[in-house]
Amino acid sequence: MRSILVIDPNPELRHFVASILARGGHTVRETDDVRLAAPLLRAEQTDLVVTDLAMPSHRGAETIEALRHEFPALEVIAISAASDSAGYLRLAATLGGPRTLAQPFMSRQLMGLINEMVAGVAAHRVYADYQSRRQGAFESN
Repeated sequence: MRSILVIDPNPELRHFVASILARGGHTVRETDDVRLAAPLLRAEQTDLVVTDLAMPSHRGAETIEALRHEFPALEVIAISAASDSAGYLRLAATLGGPRTLAQPFMSRQLMGLINEMVAGVAAHRVYADYQSRRQGAFESN
């Protein structure tokens, strides 16, 4: 089980994505306002963000860059249903490697991507913990 933040101005889509993730056993928080994302991420450990790229007040690319700047280890899935979503998604793919998913998508596609990313986060944490213990043991000798 992982903590996931869903950022989307469309309440129907946001709730749809959140319900898929909750059924998958994840802890899910939602916001329609990208400006609340950073405070929410600071307030509670979050493993992954699912964000729409077509926001009314912010560009999705700017959102991803800002979140990655403050939270470099944060995993991101960028989604878009905009008429020119292919361009948005190509741009997002250049921003430090967020995964992308074009709408409409099936719940199994989203969960497959989430599970793949969560496994990567878990592996990274295990490795970082191992490196930390190894470094501590090395320094004590």
